[in-house]
Amino acid sequence: MREPRPTRLYKTLEIPKPSGEAPAGAVAQGRSRSLDDLKDDYILVEIDDRGAMKLDRQPIEPVRETLVKNLRRAREKTGRQSMLLSADFATLHRNAVLAYDAAIEIGLSIAIAKPQSLQGPAPTLRATPAAAPRPVPNSSAAPAAPF
Repeated sequence: MREPRPTRLYKTLEIPKPSGEAPAGAVAQGRSRSLDDLKDDYILVEIDDRGAMKLDRQPIEPVRETLVKNLRRAREKTGRQSMLLSADFATLHRNAVLAYDAAIEIGLSIAIAKPQSLQGPAPTLRATPAAAPRPVPNSSAAPAAPF
């Protein structure tokens, strides 16, 4: 005796035709805004490739306590409730985390600016002291265990 085949159901969805108008509240895509355009809405924190920081274009010490104090002061003075973090491609992760943690500590929301496209060669890792050369295995000796 043959087993019955399972029933398959298909569902169709009606998709409305697109109109030429953008819906209310839609984000304009393809148009980027400069950091200067955003300075009225966000407290701007910039970090360069060496870890130097600027808050609203003014240099500040890259120390957590200093950053918290200055972010709090900027929030109270201007009423801005969000931090915009702009970091260079070569910025160390810990420097970006420092700014991120300081903003969280005082209850700021956080936006991250997309870095501008690279100009010139791609970033490279910073030079580190060379490791001691590894010994060359002796071919007459027994094979070494894999690392």
